[in-house]
Amino acid sequence: MDEPYEKIYINIASIIVFSIIYYSLYKTNKDSFVINKDILKNKTNGVLNYMDFLYFTVLLNFTVAFGDIIPSSNTVKLLTNIQVVSFWYITLF
Repeated sequence: MDEPYEKIYINIASIIVFSIIYYSLYKTNKDSFVINKDILKNKTNGVLNYMDFLYFTVLLNFTVAFGDIIPSSNTVKLLTNIQVVSFWYITLF
């Protein structure tokens, strides 16, 4: 990639795509993710929205997340690994 901005645009697009995928998986199967209610005290109803998954996706790229939203299905665990590896591969190379 010639321009550094290309990497930024690709990473922003991947964040949006992965957050949509996570949200879709959650909507089809609520057991795909576990909510740590001790950390997410304002989510007492136990329902996550798209912004929660956008937040999860961004945090996952830069940290190991906070443990407030935890992937529990093998599919989501695989996707989170793919997401982080691809993010850092694009960023570093």
